Parts: sequence; structure tokens; C-alpha cells
Amino acid sequence: MESPDAVTVLRTEDAGLLAVAKSLLEAEGIPCVEAGEELGQAVTGSNPIAGPTELLVPPDREEEARALLAQHIEGPPSDED
Repeated sequence: MESPDAVTVLRTEDAGLLAVAKSLLEAEGIPCVEAGEELGQAVTGSNPIAGPTELLVPPDREEEARALLAQHIEGPPSDED
């Protein structure tokens, strides 16, 4: 999915969070790729030169990907908001 019009749905330096997010998207059949994998970011979640890793999806799956990540990573909205 190396597409120039891919959109970022997550940007993080947390390798664990990145792995969970990628796993969630892939389990739902949403293609995703980590930007900067060639710089070693896939292993550490960040790179001192390039910064945090971005998780990219096709534009037509952005809304679905964001909703999935919000539900499972950020948690459901609370009544206190």
C-alpha cells in the first residue's frame, strides 16, 4: 500500500501502541503501513532523526480506521465530556 495519497491515522513514538493499532487495523482488513520503516522506526516506534512513526491507510478507509482506533485505543467517550 505504498500510495502517495495515503493518510495518517496515528502518529506515535510508542512501539507497543503502534503494534496494537496496526494489528487492529489488519484484523479488520484495513490495509496499513508504517511510514519510515526503512529508517528503523518499525522496531523502536521512533527514530532520533525522523521522529515518531506514522501509521498510514488508504483515504477511502480513513474514517473506518479512525473510528476503530478511537474505540479500542482511546476508549469510548465518557459521559463526563
